[in-house]
Amino acid sequence: MTRQERSVYMKQWRLDNPLTDEQKIEIKCYKRQLQLNKTDEQKEADNAYNRQWRIDNPAVVLKIRRICHWKKRGVVCDDFDSLHDWYLSQDICQICSVVLTTGDVCSTRRVIDHCHIKGEVRGIICFGCNVRLPKQK
Repeated sequence: MTRQERSVYMKQWRLDNPLTDEQKIEIKCYKRQLQLNKTDEQKEADNAYNRQWRIDNPAVVLKIRRICHWKKRGVVCDDFDSLHDWYLSQDICQICSVVLTTGDVCSTRRVIDHCHIKGEVRGIICFGCNVRLPKQK
C-alpha cells in the first residue's frame, strides 16, 4: 500500500469510525501532557521548525489566515477550500465590475460579501461596494 493509498484509506476509516467524546477528551489530555513534558530545547526546536515552515509556505499560511478570518466573521460554508479557490478566481466585482486586487488596503480589494444573519456567502465584491451596501439589522 502506497503512502497516498494509506492516506485515503485512513481518511475513510476515520469517517466510518468517529471518536466518542470521551476518546476526544482522552486524546486532547494526552497531547497536552506531551507538550508539558517537552524540554526547553524541544520547544525551541518545534518553534524553529514552525517558523521555517511559515517562511517556506506563505501561500498556505495566507489561505489558513483568510479562512480563520472568515470563520470569525461568521461566514458559514461546507467547503472552505473551494470557497477560497473561488475567492481567488474572481477578478471582477459582481456589483460595479471593477478589477479586483488582493491584499492591498484600497477600495478595489476583493472581499467576501455574506449575510450577517445566516452567514451565507452572497458573492465576491470590492471593498468599496462592501462598505456602501446597506447594513442589516
